Amino acid sequence: MAEALLARGVPFVFLTGYDLSALPARWQGCPHAQKPVTARALEAAVMAALTGTS
Repeated sequence: MAEALLARGVPFVFLTGYDLSALPARWQGCPHAQKPVTARALEAAVMAALTGTS
C-alpha cells in the first residue's frame, strides 16, 4: 500500500506496533507513530507527512 500511495503522491504515516527496524530500509525514514500512540505523536507524524519532513 505504501508503494501505491507514494506513486500517487499521497502523504502517509506508518502506524506500527513494532520498532521501525521491522520496516524495510526504504521506509524507515518515513513519518511514523509507534503503538501505543499518543495524540501528540500521531499529530507530529501526520504533520511530518503533510509537510514532507520526517
